[in-house]
Amino acid sequence: MTNTLNSNKGVWAELQAKSYFALQKNLLVFSCESGVGCCDIITLDKRNGLVQKWDVKYGGQRRIKHMKKKSLIHRVESKLQKKLGIKILYVMPCGEIRIPNEKK
Repeated sequence: MTNTLNSNKGVWAELQAKSYFALQKNLLVFSCESGVGCCDIITLDKRNGLVQKWDVKYGGQRRIKHMKKKSLIHRVESKLQKKLGIKILYVMPCGEIRIPNEKK
């Protein structure tokens, strides 16, 4: 995904994340209708009632002088996001979904 407006990258990332969750069995996916807020997606696991809130970020990368390969631009949850238990989810340019601190 090159030469694309940043807002379009964000929309694309959100759609990728929604499809990632929608393909998982027993998950219901809800999205923010207003388009503005601290949470982009909410998932509900039908088996155990687990509700998770997600802030979707495009996995932008930058090249660091002393490193040959690019490094992920890390985002930090705001105070409100931490208080509400909202997790950050990265969608990389190739479409890969990365959830920091998730056990594989």
